[in-house]
Amino acid sequence: LVSARALDAMQQAGCVGIQLGVESGSNRLLKAMRKGFGIEEALDACRLIRQRGLRLECFFMVGMPQEDERSLALTLRTIEELDCDKIIYSIFTPYPGTAAFDYCWRLGLIGPGYAPSLHNHQSPANDFCPRIGQKRFRQLAAQVERAVEIKNAGARARAAWPEP
Repeated sequence: LVSARALDAMQQAGCVGIQLGVESGSNRLLKAMRKGFGIEEALDACRLIRQRGLRLECFFMVGMPQEDERSLALTLRTIEELDCDKIIYSIFTPYPGTAAFDYCWRLGLIGPGYAPSLHNHQSPANDFCPRIGQKRFRQLAAQVERAVEIKNAGARARAAWPEP
């Protein structure tokens, strides 16, 4: 949906920033999420937004049931290389009544004792990756979380100290 024409119209209407749900650096996961775009399209949209001087915040999510070490590595690399002002990070959390919840139930990732109130988008207790053990997932997620902290700290520092 991001195009030069749309961005021009948005800026003329007073838009100063955009948030994009990039979600993953893996095309396989983007397809599983039914995002409707690939990572190159997402990165092209980010470049268009930045070329116009708009603030750019990007959402990323790890821990989908289809996640594996390779997809996490691709997401980490994308976060580290992406030119944006802020990363909004979350860990996959299935909600009752959604297709994602039903999928996790069918895989046995959620059982009868599942308590949604104990899970949130930053909960280290979230463990819905059958391809990665819980301990290993926490190690890899911690690497992503550290990259997000570094990226966001750098952006805050640049905003606090404008160029002379």
